[in-house]
Amino acid sequence: MFKKVLLSVISMIILLSVLASCSAKTAITETEFSDLTAKAGYVMTNEAVRFSTNVTSSLQATSSDRRVVIDFYVFSSNDTARASYNSAVKSLDLISGNKSGSNYSAANYSLYSYTIDGIYYHYFRIDNTLVCVETDSKNKSAANEMLTTLGYK
Repeated sequence: MFKKVLLSVISMIILLSVLASCSAKTAITETEFSDLTAKAGYVMTNEAVRFSTNVTSSLQATSSDRRVVIDFYVFSSNDTARASYNSAVKSLDLISGNKSGSNYSAANYSLYSYTIDGIYYHYFRIDNTLVCVETDSKNKSAANEMLTTLGYK
């Protein structure tokens, strides 16, 4: 009897841990993106242009050494952000070569983070926002540091 209760408690703890890791994420605003990247020494270079359909606003931040460029998009709705993300990921999946990484979706966000033949691709959608990074894999840790600060890692 004790073993069954213990097993049940352990199962519940595992289940709660899994559910907690799938919890919703909070999107940042355009102002937060600008402030956080500027604080880290990034410079707003111009508007990002990777996507144009149903984009409410877009920003592009470049690291001071110009090795990492982060695009930030705000779409008119969650559905248009999801459609743009899915389209981009579909295109990246068509690239042949040596691939390693992960693709994940939960609650209100989706993540595609792969290195393909030495290029690091990180696309992260939260609600109606999307952050995109494409950089040489040598710059992956610098990119991930900023992405973590932004909450898009």
